[in-house]
Amino acid sequence: MREGKLERLDGVLSDLMIDKRKFASCVVTNERGLVVAGRTADGSSSQTLAAMISLFSDTTIRINDNLGYGHPRSALIRALGMTFSIHEFMVKNRWFRIGAIQTEENKGWISRIRKRSAGKDAEFNLVRAANRIRDILES
Repeated sequence: MREGKLERLDGVLSDLMIDKRKFASCVVTNERGLVVAGRTADGSSSQTLAAMISLFSDTTIRINDNLGYGHPRSALIRALGMTFSIHEFMVKNRWFRIGAIQTEENKGWISRIRKRSAGKDAEFNLVRAANRIRDILES
């Protein structure tokens, strides 16, 4: 039996949340902020994360407009113990967003080295997931 779109989307998010990447939650929303798919391992709500994604995305769009740049593709906020990342992508001329919270352990110098690359890793993983999600939604 063939998997449906929701099952395949859930599979993409499950792949993102593999232990070595330490994503605590991940949500895909449409341009209106409605949840298309969501997965959390920290007990948080997909709707709450979707609201944060929308607010963060709208703010980055406003900043880029004020500075004269185009529509932002990715943005991140790094805080103590976590990185909040979003990536925006088009599907059939509509914007979609994928956002994730990546937790970070604070255990000495190795943690500091990992933290430096956490934003790049998060962005890379979200871009790769967005490409898979686009393929699923366009099929």
